[in-house]
Amino acid sequence: MTIDEDVRRPGLEQATPADRPPASRLARMVGFGFVAAVVLALVLMLGYGLASKQGNTGNSLLAHEAPNFTIELFDGSALTLSSLRGQPVVVNFWASWCSTCREEAADVEKVWRDYKDREVVFVGVNVSDARQDALDYIKEFDITYSNGPDRGKNIYDAYGVTGFPETFFVNRQGIVVRKFVGPIDQQTLAAFVEDLLQ
Repeated sequence: MTIDEDVRRPGLEQATPADRPPASRLARMVGFGFVAAVVLALVLMLGYGLASKQGNTGNSLLAHEAPNFTIELFDGSALTLSSLRGQPVVVNFWASWCSTCREEAADVEKVWRDYKDREVVFVGVNVSDARQDALDYIKEFDITYSNGPDRGKNIYDAYGVTGFPETFFVNRQGIVVRKFVGPIDQQTLAAFVEDLLQ
């Protein structure tokens, strides 16, 4: 008897997918369910890990201590945020190529000049910019408050900035009390600075 004859014997025919017993289908369904559960668990763990890595950023910085930083200013000096404890601080993130930053530039400078004699400190954090372009921007808008480049985007990341401009308001105790996204006008900025002075 040849192998071909064996295969043709009754009871030895190969089963087609439709002929498989229900237990086989159940096993496949359980296997698929297991794989789906593992994939879902991995996705959830990845999401949790990313959230944990970012920590208190963006809106979650509100009512928390402002992340400390030291920035080398364009004038060659350095500024450390923690050294300003006891003074209200406005931290503004900007870039010279950002059209909405240009909308607010004159207003931010005007409010700085109005409040600089009341112990309020403004700090401009320039991100993703060529040094000369940033300097040209500062000259164009006659900006006199402290400004420096955020090389490596470390400050940007610590604050959870998602675009430009973004402005953070830090009270005398070093707590972030407000965040403003987008170009801020003179009246709104002045009102927020007044709140810091209360």
